[in-house]
Amino acid sequence: MTGYDVAGVQARFDAAKMLNRIDLDDAGTVAMLETAGRAVTELARAGVVAMLEPFLSRRVDGRVVNDLSADAVIKSCTSPRAWARRRPSPGSSSR
Repeated sequence: MTGYDVAGVQARFDAAKMLNRIDLDDAGTVAMLETAGRAVTELARAGVVAMLEPFLSRRVDGRVVNDLSADAVIKSCTSPRAWARRRPSPGSSSR
């Protein structure tokens, strides 16, 4: 949904897709998930399908590295309560 609000999606597309990079050590992950949740609610109210593509990421030497292993994909789809409770480690970035 980058670059679009609900009205923009509704005017141009049949559905909205959101990539969700989940970095368990990044405080910004919680805010991103909350924002995605609000977008899904707004899209549902407008009758627009929302597709979420969550995957685990981490920073290595300042670069984002995605973990696309089977275990990471399963974890990214099944652990929302764990994400919300986890606190970032000292020195982690906030996006």
